Amino acid sequence: MKTKKRILSLLMGLMIAFSVLAIPSLESKAAVSAPSAVYEVSAKGKKITFCWQPVQGAVRYGVKLKVFGSSAYLTSGYVTSNAATFSAATPGMKYSVEVTAVGSDGKESYSYAYKILYAAPAKPKNLYLDSWKPGTGKPEIGWSAYYNATGAIYPDGYQVQISTLANKKIGTFNKKGSYPTFSGKSIAKIKNAGFKVKIRSYVTVKDAKGPGKNLKLYSAWSDVKSYLPQPVTSGHYYTGSSTATLNWEPIKNATSYTIYKVTQSGQKYKYTKYQTVDGSVTSVELPRSLGKVAILPTVKVGAKTFKAKFSERRYFYGVTL
Repeated sequence: MKTKKRILSLLMGLMIAFSVLAIPSLESKAAVSAPSAVYEVSAKGKKITFCWQPVQGAVRYGVKLKVFGSSAYLTSGYVTSNAATFSAATPGMKYSVEVTAVGSDGKESYSYAYKILYAAPAKPKNLYLDSWKPGTGKPEIGWSAYYNATGAIYPDGYQVQISTLANKKIGTFNKKGSYPTFSGKSIAKIKNAGFKVKIRSYVTVKDAKGPGKNLKLYSAWSDVKSYLPQPVTSGHYYTGSSTATLNWEPIKNATSYTIYKVTQSGQKYKYTKYQTVDGSVTSVELPRSLGKVAILPTVKVGAKTFKAKFSERRYFYGVTL
């Protein structure tokens, strides 16, 4: 008899426990849903502004952000509106954001909305004159590429703005692709005259503001660099002569020309100043023992003087006497 009562009591206990687990309280509320989408609004300097679809019943939103591809969160917190700005972005980097919704009961959505965010592209740096064939308006310009294994933005292209030395804008040229060079464009106004240049990169973020709504982001402009051409040069001498005549075509607004003796050691060149002549001079007699020589001009435009340097260019053009 005692055994039957013990079994009956155990069964009743199981039924009560099962009932408590299987039947939820009528007063409980399900957590709000996560936002359906996140959109990038803008990116400039160190700021990225983004928003998301508001959620009915949400009183605030949880936001977590990290460098794209990394595991550690850079920042997290809650906001009461459906938009936020990240103000510590590094130009040239991608980030990822996770957004949850929180209801009035304090319950947070089980899932989150996810988006890859783009900072403004990195500013091009360390511009240099790769080469510039004398007598042409086709300079080749290079600059430092921006690479970073985790979260890097590789530009879709660049804008190259060319101006005269007097700051008169000649044109802005688009260069597609991430490779950091500009060449092949013939610009008549800079032939034998020199120019100024600044460059910025750009990237197109597809579907940033929604399906089919792209966002084009630009970097800050690079520092302005000025470059002068080398003159078209030729050397002539008579057989048996110890001297040669060095001739060159004038460079616009030149105040002087400096002639350098060039010596080579392996892949390196040494430039030794030999003689400086007035800007009106375009021919001199030189000893053939100098070997190879190269000429760089100094130009004055308005109150500004521009002096060409070998250190600002990778390749030079010279004449062997």
